[in-house]
Amino acid sequence: MNTKIYLFTFLILFSFCFLIAQEKVTNGDFELGTRNWALELHETATATFNIDSSKGMNGVSSAHITITNSDATDWHLQFQQIIGSILAGKKYNISFQACASEPVTIVYWIQQYHGSYGILQSKTLNITPDNQTFQDSMDVSTTDSNVKIAFALGALSTGVEVWFDAVSVIQSTPVTVESNQGSVPNNFNLTQNYPNPFNPSTRIEFSIGQENFVSLKIFDLLGREIKSLVQEVLPAGKHSIRFDAADLNSGIYYYRLDAGSLSETRKMMLLR
Repeated sequence: MNTKIYLFTFLILFSFCFLIAQEKVTNGDFELGTRNWALELHETATATFNIDSSKGMNGVSSAHITITNSDATDWHLQFQQIIGSILAGKKYNISFQACASEPVTIVYWIQQYHGSYGILQSKTLNITPDNQTFQDSMDVSTTDSNVKIAFALGALSTGVEVWFDAVSVIQSTPVTVESNQGSVPNNFNLTQNYPNPFNPSTRIEFSIGQENFVSLKIFDLLGREIKSLVQEVLPAGKHSIRFDAADLNSGIYYYRLDAGSLSETRKMMLLR
């Protein structure tokens, strides 16, 4: 085999394996049906779980859970997946989409699936009939080889339906975000990158008025995501990150900042 072809094939396979290693959830978009997902039931709580193609949340398929008997205890009915190992000193970004047949409150957690079943991360969420995207992150202090993500639904009333899609737990790739919290802004702002045009790197600065989960992504002219620069909770203040586009072709790109319900997009030009 030609050396260049061999090297290219190796790099493709390595990149693919690396991405798989970072994503802890299998079949998070439910395009493989119910694979790797299950209901854990306790006491008198019961429910059904199937795949629904009518919601259109993040593609064709969504998980659909119907509560058939509620005993009003949240952990008695869990929709879950074993995600395996998490590593000490790493940050994990959690995201998923959800909606319900009526406004309800649920709990999601990242939990040990052994021993004392300690909860590593937990959030109470308000789910509505509208499709919503939820994002969270956690810093891990202790390596654990057997962990699950679970949605506790046992406190919901009999007959309530809940849908989930795009469930993801990703080990964050370290990025350097320079933060200045000395002067806390009272607004959300994304500035024009500098320099612009640029070759091959530029700096993007933004500010947020309160601590929030922040997403900063790069897109091409067709709206396809090229790179994810930030996916984590940041404190209120001014932040700056260097974007290196050495592996991209000349052209116009967009960068979008999302923090909570706020979003802003700007255009930049890579000129070789």
